[in-house]
Amino acid sequence: MQLTTMRKIDSLIGRPVCFFCTLFHKLVSLVKKPSDPASKPVKKILLIKLSEMGALVLTFPLLTYLKEKYPDASISFLVFEKNASAIKLLKGTIDDKNIFSIKDESLIALLLSTLGTITKIRKENFDIAIDLEFFSRFTSLLIYFSGATKKAGFYRFHFEGLYRGDLLTHKIQYNPLIHCSRSYLSLAKTLALPYIDNPPIPEQISEKEMVFPHFDPVAEDIEAIRARLLALKAPFKHIYLINPGDGILPLREWPLENFIKISKRILQNEENMIIIIGKDNINDKDTQLHSALNSPRCINLVNKTSMKELLALFHISQVMITNDCGLPHLASLTPLKKLVIFGPESPSIFAPVGKNTHIIYSNYPCSPCLSALNHRDSSCQDNQCVKIITVDQVYNLIT
Repeated sequence: MQLTTMRKIDSLIGRPVCFFCTLFHKLVSLVKKPSDPASKPVKKILLIKLSEMGALVLTFPLLTYLKEKYPDASISFLVFEKNASAIKLLKGTIDDKNIFSIKDESLIALLLSTLGTITKIRKENFDIAIDLEFFSRFTSLLIYFSGATKKAGFYRFHFEGLYRGDLLTHKIQYNPLIHCSRSYLSLAKTLALPYIDNPPIPEQISEKEMVFPHFDPVAEDIEAIRARLLALKAPFKHIYLINPGDGILPLREWPLENFIKISKRILQNEENMIIIIGKDNINDKDTQLHSALNSPRCINLVNKTSMKELLALFHISQVMITNDCGLPHLASLTPLKKLVIFGPESPSIFAPVGKNTHIIYSNYPCSPCLSALNHRDSSCQDNQCVKIITVDQVYNLIT
């Protein structure tokens, strides 16, 4: 489903359902006193992060903390089916049998898959469920129906709007000024107390806790991707990866003509080749870029690589040039040099972590205009904050 459709469903259906679930929850709590979750050992933990494949990488400090705090507990993830493969990057923290998924290709598929998944999750009897989405009513309902004893998530408190019911046992005020990996970790740090109904977090987050995994592909994977490139008759002495955008959030995408210009500059060196990467583009930018370059040293692998192949490709490439999206977060697990263009979202919150990452950001006074506080839905129709970034600015960072 398109993002705009999902937003409408979340608002039109999510609001009233959250309200009535909250009313039911309050009525039940009047006649049934909740058990003390502190007296129950934690055996099963569920993390809910449906969308944004790259953001799954940013949950690693949270996962590390949970494994240390609850060493005997198994950790499960609930994601959209298309993002399930990204979970396997988390250093074996999550077993395949602990990955629950929901289909989102259509409204019917979403509803049927959600009902089936909730049934499976309730049978697991989770002790803790953590909602990692910022202000989604859908995930607020998922965490409520999970049946978990402790339910942690972001809560609006005195923010206007952003209503998602009152269904959590541990409420954390979303902080729009810190990196989201720290926000994720803060959710786990509240679980030491029986119930949290006020914004403060009881302890600090130190730098040593912000550790992320490093992915090293096996030699066979490296050789396999090299063999695939050879089969495509593509030289690969110097590989440059380009992601021109997928059209899901067009406001954050650098103009296609700029990707064409910088790609032509790269191809002026006959030892260089370009590989266009990404998931299925709804705006056809990948085919337009490939056609405009019209070069045997440019191949289009959009939606044609597995997760394993993509990570191996990161290891044998020199540079990735991309908009703000999930790919640079995945690439942060590797030594690849990443040039990431930001505009309507803040790099201080969503920038990829790790070394060898270069952020290009115009720092316009109206930016960021996409945030969790407006459900990433801006009224801007002309993303000058991105357009102002020149080809020279980006190209000068390549070497």
